Amino acid sequence: MTDPDERGRELRLFLDDVFAASGARVRHAFVAEAAGTSAEDSARPGGHAAGNRGIEHAPAPAVRAALDAARPSRGPDRRAFSPEWARERGLAGAYEGAPHDGGEAARRRRALCARLGLGACSSAQLLAALNRYFDEAAVEAAIAAEEHA
Repeated sequence: MTDPDERGRELRLFLDDVFAASGARVRHAFVAEAAGTSAEDSARPGGHAAGNRGIEHAPAPAVRAALDAARPSRGPDRRAFSPEWARERGLAGAYEGAPHDGGEAARRRRALCARLGLGACSSAQLLAALNRYFDEAAVEAAIAAEEHA
């Protein structure tokens, strides 16, 4: 389990590769960004400001739920999620001369990444994370939940 932000996603990827190289199997737990964001400034000197994202801000029930749903990495070669899949769901802008809607795609991608606990991702980073850590049903459920939020 790492922080639900960009650095947490980068650290998770690094650790996943290190452990995979040693033959170890790792399970990954994700806390949604909303659950891992501080609501107010820390009262202690040097503490976090309101809006800081970190696993230390998540309430115990959110951490327990994330640990219960922990899943193994599928490795870097899985291709269940493709650029075409992302474009069809409005998560990536168009390519090769097709109409471009990067602003809306970026907004939708950011919302999905926050829900999944990935931190902000480019479309390529999102696809890499989805292929490595998530199954199709979980991702489609998160997209549906975001559309109804």
